Amino acid sequence: MAAPRPIADRADPVGRASRHAAGGFTLIEMLVAVAVLVILVTVAAPSFTQLIAQQRLKRINAELVTALQYARTEAVARNTSIQFMLMRSSAMTCYMVFIEGGVTDCDCTRTPGSACVLGLGAELQTTQIPIGTDVQVRRLSAGAAPLSFSSDGQMSGTPGASFTIRTSRISGAPGTLVTTVNPMGRPSVCTPDGSVSGVPTC
Repeated sequence: MAAPRPIADRADPVGRASRHAAGGFTLIEMLVAVAVLVILVTVAAPSFTQLIAQQRLKRINAELVTALQYARTEAVARNTSIQFMLMRSSAMTCYMVFIEGGVTDCDCTRTPGSACVLGLGAELQTTQIPIGTDVQVRRLSAGAAPLSFSSDGQMSGTPGASFTIRTSRISGAPGTLVTTVNPMGRPSVCTPDGSVSGVPTC
């Protein structure tokens, strides 16, 4: 007489479910998971892109502030007047720090170190910002004269005047920073529309 079959072998829905789970996901489950992932990426991508653009804007403006501080420090260290000039072309915006002298034929598309033909002065630093970064740096203050730091580190020129620079997105997307150099020669940064996180509003 044949031995009776084990009960678990005759009908064991729990056992079959356990073996099914151990075997992995079904095709339908995988398709659902992929669909959910696609939706999450689609929703998060614009925010992530905006975050990267905002960090780029803040980095470029931080480099601008560093250049202004460098110009002020060099004026005191060299006991001479140091100039800071903003320029632009169809390909980029740029700024340079140089020892005061006769400045002619400036072109920020040239190789840094030879961006300007200087008379008695000397170029100390040139920074170029290609339009491909979607960031531009422009002067808001009236007039075209460069910012000049005197040997005591203060702004020279009109008493009580300040020098204001706007760093913004070329595409017009949110993100604007304003850097103001006060008569004492110290730069400060704010955002006029609150569009940049972590920066005080003007």
